[in-house]
Amino acid sequence: MQCHGELMRLVGLVNDLEKLMAVENPNLQLTLAPQSVKEQLYYVFNHFQLELIVRSQFI
Repeated sequence: MQCHGELMRLVGLVNDLEKLMAVENPNLQLTLAPQSVKEQLYYVFNHFQLELIVRSQFI
């Protein structure tokens, strides 16, 4: 199981690098749009709650 966890961590790192490369693209066009702080906080909370659940299964 230790190897699987490390492999998943590396996959996550590679995915993060790919996202970073996409954002650093000089041709990327960004537009401003109104955002709901409540919705953003809800998304972040749910993301980290899911992360805690997943991690607790490997302990």
